[in-house]
Amino acid sequence: MTAPDIESLRRKTGHPDQLYGTRVVRIIDGPGDGIRAVQVWNAAGLRLEVLLDRGFDIHRVEHNGRPLHWVGPPGLRSRFAYEPQGWGWLRNFHGGLLVTCGLEHVLLPYDRKTPEYNFAVDKLDHFGLHGRVANESGELLRRELIEGGDEPRILLKGEVIQASLYSENLCLRREIEVPLFEPVIRITDVVTNRGFAKTHHEYLYHINLGYPLVDAGSTVHLATGGAPRMLTVTEPQPNFAEQVSGHQLAIDREGLALAAVWNERAGFGLELRYSAATLPYFFTWYMMGEGPYVIGLEPATVDRPTIRDPTTMSYLAPGESARYEARFTVLEEPPSG
Repeated sequence: MTAPDIESLRRKTGHPDQLYGTRVVRIIDGPGDGIRAVQVWNAAGLRLEVLLDRGFDIHRVEHNGRPLHWVGPPGLRSRFAYEPQGWGWLRNFHGGLLVTCGLEHVLLPYDRKTPEYNFAVDKLDHFGLHGRVANESGELLRRELIEGGDEPRILLKGEVIQASLYSENLCLRREIEVPLFEPVIRITDVVTNRGFAKTHHEYLYHINLGYPLVDAGSTVHLATGGAPRMLTVTEPQPNFAEQVSGHQLAIDREGLALAAVWNERAGFGLELRYSAATLPYFFTWYMMGEGPYVIGLEPATVDRPTIRDPTTMSYLAPGESARYEARFTVLEEPPSG
């Protein structure tokens, strides 16, 4: 939708909510009981749901009534259903467009001593699958409808703290921007070490795309610098074993890498651009199973080592921050990158 003059729209609508707006809601039934969320909608047909009590992540995303996200078998569940040890993360994995992994650990479960926190006991810390942050509650710092300026938009700002005595003290500040007249979502994240000891830090965007965007014949486009690499979606297959693959994506002049999923038959898709300097690794999660029928796009700060070597881990010094950016754009024609 071309951005019209805001004042002219006021003459044709009784309230801005008719075209764009936000609403804070709380789920009051089922396994998601108690979760606070912000519903967002714009004049370009985009609707999304930001989960304040699940890491300030993005759950449902629809464009003109068509879902872009995938929902996992557990469905949306409260953070209180989280099992932090081992593979327990999967029992509370609701899917949704974006699940953030981190802030200290993002990969498979493992145990590690953490002498950097100077605890009197030689303790062994247990790191479960994909880390804790997606099961932490956040605080909504700002919710604003910006109708003036060069780009009218909706702005959400939130904060999520992951901290413990004698362990990490990390803060995620997230901004989500949705232009009023474009099917676009922009995310800017800053992770800061608020403690006084160096702290191990890893980060990964677990982006989950499902039906009807993901359907037989849909294609995954990865911009690699030469001819784009493509993966093709099949029909759901019984007893399918997931395939996680690493890819080296090209970086454009803005410092961004590009990946997209396109459904030719339905004539729509979703493009992801993200900050490759701070998220130098990229994986695809290709899961063509029955039910778990999903394509995952996963920019990350770390590769997939078979053995964790503490001397190669990345740390944030006291007061140090790391910044990450991602942009989603709904496509109405095939990706060009």
